[in-house]
Amino acid sequence: FLVAGPSYELVEFIPLGIPRAFSRIAVMVIFPLYLGALGIAGSQLLRTGRLRDLFPSAMLVVSQSLWFVVPTVAAQLNFAVDAQGAAAYNVQPFLWMAAAHAAQYLWITSYYAKHSKNWPGRFGYYRNAMLAGSIVWVVPVLVFAPYALGGMPFATGMAMLVGALVNLHHFVLDGAIWKLRNSRIGSILIQDKDDLDASMGTTSVAGRSWMKHVVWATAGVCTLILFVTYYQQTFVFEGALKNGNLARAHEALDDLAWIGHDLPGRRMRLGGHFRDAGNLDEAILQYQRVIEQNTRVRPDASEALSAIYMTTGEGAAARELFQQAIDGGWATETTYYNFGTTLATAGDVRGAIPLFQKAIELAPRLAEAHSQLATALVMTRQLSAGIEHYRRSLKIDPDNELARRNLEAAIRIRAESQAPN
Repeated sequence: FLVAGPSYELVEFIPLGIPRAFSRIAVMVIFPLYLGALGIAGSQLLRTGRLRDLFPSAMLVVSQSLWFVVPTVAAQLNFAVDAQGAAAYNVQPFLWMAAAHAAQYLWITSYYAKHSKNWPGRFGYYRNAMLAGSIVWVVPVLVFAPYALGGMPFATGMAMLVGALVNLHHFVLDGAIWKLRNSRIGSILIQDKDDLDASMGTTSVAGRSWMKHVVWATAGVCTLILFVTYYQQTFVFEGALKNGNLARAHEALDDLAWIGHDLPGRRMRLGGHFRDAGNLDEAILQYQRVIEQNTRVRPDASEALSAIYMTTGEGAAARELFQQAIDGGWATETTYYNFGTTLATAGDVRGAIPLFQKAIELAPRLAEAHSQLATALVMTRQLSAGIEHYRRSLKIDPDNELARRNLEAAIRIRAESQAPN
């Protein structure tokens, strides 16, 4: 549920600082030991039981390997050959494990549910589980997401909030399943409601059938919304983008926004398509929507939007955006470099100097920042410092002929200024 486009709304692990060389060796040593341990355990279990009896445990091992083992080994073997492929390995284990968990818990709970007098059959039970799960995944998004009743974008934190809510139920269910191994507790937890009421001396409340109908109707609507969301994302938006129908793709994203799934990754892609097609007004609109959502792709949207403003000669708008990025703490070296460039172009050369210096601090090998800083220093009569930065720029990019000519001119100016009258 966190995938919304290449490298945008993905789950990221906090790094532990383990050197990659060490972890690579450790994984390659431990992985064969892991396979060997599984083989030994499996062969010993087969001596005392049938393969059919061991199948559930084998499925548990497989599902756990999809979460921990397979993605780790694949990453160490460099199966993800590009940035997009590497990013996919960050999220795929979550999707694999979610599917495995779903299978496990449907399997376990259906085993106990079959003993209920109200068992609706396997298809009916799976249907009811899907309907109930849809409520959990959809209602919070509709209540809290923008364009609905709230203000938390899906990619900013709503997805994780809903996931945390699902995990709370997960922990409760885990606890209940483990307690079912105790026959006395199990006899209480899996009692039919009528039997439980009789044992406790209570009776079911009459006249509440309307509430049941409301709940199941809500579940049906939520399930429909899930399918509509998937259809809009996978077929309508992607199909329109592939066919170059940008207006239809825009409509699809706006429709998704009304059900709480206004995803910045897709807005960034659509903004790029509008920009490439020359429709800068629509591109600006898409980038502004991304910035409003305050996600971790906000700097990308800010840089793309400022680039448009600089191209169209709207320097004031670009500078306002740069200052907003700096004040918000999400400015990059590109932000500082472009901000300095717009200030220098507007005539504020002295104001551009600290911005070029900050860009170099963040990216010491940004040759253009050295060159622009050198020009600003020379223009403010700081000739020696300017010459030094021209040299640093040429050391990084020896083919920069403009920087070379400017260096020669700066050296000549310094020599003339030092010559006796």
